[in-house]
Amino acid sequence: MRARTVLLTGAVGYLVGTRRGRELLGKAKTAAQDAWAKPGVRSGATKAADFARHRIPAGGFVADAVHRAAAKADASTASPQAASSTEPTATPHAS
Repeated sequence: MRARTVLLTGAVGYLVGTRRGRELLGKAKTAAQDAWAKPGVRSGATKAADFARHRIPAGGFVADAVHRAAAKADASTASPQAASSTEPTATPHAS
């Protein structure tokens, strides 16, 4: 456990502390944004949220968290006006 902590701390230090590490983080961020913009990924996220909402006990909380995360991701790539219109509303879910 201690070795993992040291390794993880070193990796984070490298990524944040070096120019090459920051370049790698920038590439990872761009790749994640590109992946999230794909319709198949968006469809999968919606299906997962719907499944969680309807099939998992307390799934409404999980699905709402997924929707909030999706809205936050949209806000980082969309205009401010569009981001505010995608914010989900909390609704009670019947079990």
